[in-house]
Amino acid sequence: YFEALGPAEEQVFFHADQFQRGMYAIFLEVWLRHFPRDSFLLLHAERYFSDPGTTMKQVFSFLGMPVPDAEVLQAIAKAGPAKHHKPRPLMLPEARQILLEFYQPWTKELVELLGDPSWRDHNTYPPKA
Repeated sequence: YFEALGPAEEQVFFHADQFQRGMYAIFLEVWLRHFPRDSFLLLHAERYFSDPGTTMKQVFSFLGMPVPDAEVLQAIAKAGPAKHHKPRPLMLPEARQILLEFYQPWTKELVELLGDPSWRDHNTYPPKA
């Protein structure tokens, strides 16, 4: 819809859309109306990045597939785009605080929807393991 307004509006609303994407409960609630909870494997990205092997084992098990050996899991974890991009500057602490406060109600809703308190720490910094 916003694309139809014009290029300037498209850019503004595209970036505003990034905020909405972090409101996971809104989208998940709709999916859960149509599919049982055990149809979903919800993963913490932080856990994947800190321990891809364990996370991949969860994915294979969830899908009912044989879990590959450690060597294959390591190869999978290394696959993907090259990681030689320029480091980004750290987010200003004030900006991080604004975002944490903004997402707090949505995080609370996600915890209640899933009945899983581990998502409470999803929007904390540094992320809790």
